[in-house]
Amino acid sequence: MQVKLHNIGEGKMQIVYLKDYPQHLNTVSTYRFNEWGSFKGFTYEEVVESMRKHLNDEQLPLCYVGLVDNQPIGMVCIREEDLEGEDKKMTPWLASLYVAPGYRRLGYGRKFIGLVEEKVKQMGFDKLYLFTIDPTLPTWYVELGFQLIKVLNYNGYPSTVMYKTLKG
Repeated sequence: MQVKLHNIGEGKMQIVYLKDYPQHLNTVSTYRFNEWGSFKGFTYEEVVESMRKHLNDEQLPLCYVGLVDNQPIGMVCIREEDLEGEDKKMTPWLASLYVAPGYRRLGYGRKFIGLVEEKVKQMGFDKLYLFTIDPTLPTWYVELGFQLIKVLNYNGYPSTVMYKTLKG
């Protein structure tokens, strides 16, 4: 079991594999459904079933959960594909990055992304892809080293597709 402790703000966040903490499956499924379920057209049951497939630590898809005081406060996933219809060579994808509202702007998102970058490099990848429907996020991702690929209309939403080349 991989557990990373990150001192952020007043407390410590543990980032753990969902595989090792399956009791949080429903919570992360709720995060994902509430944030992106209607956009992707998923039912809650479909999201739960999809998240069950993320109970991995050495193969994709996988999911990390951020815990503060043993309570989930966020998540991030790594998937082979996250934007249907895109080039299959575009893999892996940073997906479902979510931090609960009371914990935003404290550096947790950056910690999640840093861990994802470490993991995909460990898995032998040299690029990481993402897309976002939130028009405020591309600027933040650029600050983290991501570059624009394109903006497209996906399920009726303007979506920004980006990538980052991972070094060393």
